[in-house]
Amino acid sequence: MKAATMNEPEGRVQARNGGLVSLANALPPAAMGTRGVVIADMSTLARFCKMLVDSGMAPKGFNAAACGVAIQMGLELGLTPMSAIRNIAVINGRPGIYGDAALALVRSSGLCEWIEESIEAEGDRRRAVCKTQRKGDPRPKVTTFGVEDARRAVQTDKRPGDEAQPAVADDAKPLPTTAEENVTSLSSARHTK
Repeated sequence: MKAATMNEPEGRVQARNGGLVSLANALPPAAMGTRGVVIADMSTLARFCKMLVDSGMAPKGFNAAACGVAIQMGLELGLTPMSAIRNIAVINGRPGIYGDAALALVRSSGLCEWIEESIEAEGDRRRAVCKTQRKGDPRPKVTTFGVEDARRAVQTDKRPGDEAQPAVADDAKPLPTTAEENVTSLSSARHTK
């Protein structure tokens, strides 16, 4: 009896009877849990990432490998694969959390006593402020990001083809920065338990 062989360019497998079978039908089904696909091995991860890219649901610029890295980082933080794809960006070759995921992870950790966000001043003096209090720390962490910070960032990190970003949005940079610091330590704490 002849073993099945993979014909990669066409995504088909040579069946034992000599016919071609779709690769999707030849692979074992991925396990489904209460929170979606269960990524239990690299084969399932690779198949899921290929599906994301082929469906057009992967973030712009993500190939299957980038999807895999984002999902792995998300799994380490307790995110589902789709939450990871929506909330992990790769900037300058480094994956990082963005959007509401940082705040959600910090709040769900039980390590944050409170978070306070505000916008101060007007015009060129406008800045966003984020204050957080972590359990066990004697002082709150305060992070700010303003119009001048945005201008400096554009000047120092501008590459050919980059366009200037808007100055300060209502939910600007301090929350993600402060939350990311807390998430980073949260991730480290999970791996040392």
